[in-house]
Amino acid sequence: MNCKKTITLVLAVIIIVLTTTCWAKDDSIGITLPADCYVLDKRIADLTGDQVDEEIYLAGQRDKNNDNYCTQLQVIVINGKSKHRQTVSLSNLGGYQPKLLVGDFNGDKVSDVLIAVPAGGSGGLVNYRIISLHGTNAAVIFDHVHNSGVKFHGKLLSGFKAELINDNTGKTVVIDISSNKSRYIEEKIYDEQGGILRQVQPYAYPFSLLEAIDIDHDGTYELRGYQRIIGAYGADTISNVVSVWRYSNVGWEPIQIEVSSFLVKFTNRPVDKVIDEKSNVIQQIKQIDQALPKCRTSGGQRGGGDFLAIYTAYYYDGKLVYVEENQDFGEYGLAVVKYYFSQGRLFAYERKGRLLISAGNEQQILRPVSITLYFDKNKKVICGYQAINGSEAAVQDSYVKEALAAADQLKAHLNIK
Repeated sequence: MNCKKTITLVLAVIIIVLTTTCWAKDDSIGITLPADCYVLDKRIADLTGDQVDEEIYLAGQRDKNNDNYCTQLQVIVINGKSKHRQTVSLSNLGGYQPKLLVGDFNGDKVSDVLIAVPAGGSGGLVNYRIISLHGTNAAVIFDHVHNSGVKFHGKLLSGFKAELINDNTGKTVVIDISSNKSRYIEEKIYDEQGGILRQVQPYAYPFSLLEAIDIDHDGTYELRGYQRIIGAYGADTISNVVSVWRYSNVGWEPIQIEVSSFLVKFTNRPVDKVIDEKSNVIQQIKQIDQALPKCRTSGGQRGGGDFLAIYTAYYYDGKLVYVEENQDFGEYGLAVVKYYFSQGRLFAYERKGRLLISAGNEQQILRPVSITLYFDKNKKVICGYQAINGSEAAVQDSYVKEALAAADQLKAHLNIK
């Protein structure tokens, strides 16, 4: 009998292709690597079923500005018998402290390779891939589609409840969200009697954690995944989902799905503090708007390729306080963005325009998009609002990252520290 094994992994969008490149010898590990590449992790296991172990290396480039961030990842396998090298390139991948795991995930009694790369950011997202090398070519048996986990859509109900519909099973569950009652009232999502003032659309984040677990002790790993269901915005977790997945001849299937409901919800940021912080932000915005006629201004443009931004920067007492920017993304759309700064820190961000948004069936169309974000001193979102085509939706974590990155790029362009 096999002992039950649980291995916690932390793992981003990866496109897997076979590549050739220029190689340079790295005598410290006995293999050659692309220029500027480093070995990030190593494992020894039989991946071909011939009872001889292969050497498995995860290599990649380190970001010049952040040694913990890695890009251009590659899995390099040295065959135990022939010493032939097989390289699988993981293009368009970046993340922190990537790791390898080997184990049998598809039931053929031969180890596969799982790549784990934390994406970073406040969303806590992690992306996973599993590659099988049992055969003549590498096969991806767990990709970005599987990394999305279980899918939910839903709506708010009266009385501080939410209806969630699981896309995988078609089943519906109603959960209690009254632990967020005070915040929802303050943000005018519900009234004090539990009536809905504005509808939001809950949805599930991709996996934040996967565990490889041999749940039935047959020597083949199942996957246990953890996800959050988001309500009004990225920081508004209304439920946690745990699912167990098994690989079969039709691919990965969920064999168990659990949805939780908060009876009491811990927060280290009390609701009254959030209300005060939001009020302070709104007051700061009003003060800056009133001071704009007295500000010194400078204008210019930045960008490259399909992106061009024409901006006007406003300075009060020699300090940057506000930037208004007209952004042109070519065929991807247009937007007007407002940045509010305090002591060089972005504290409010507003974006309105028409941007190319997925419409399903792999189609994308231009739709009205409106985003408002308020930040605290630690660059955490106090609260945020997003509307696409007039419908309220949870603020996507990618928009938060984009806002902060755009503000940093603007400051660098303006030589503001």
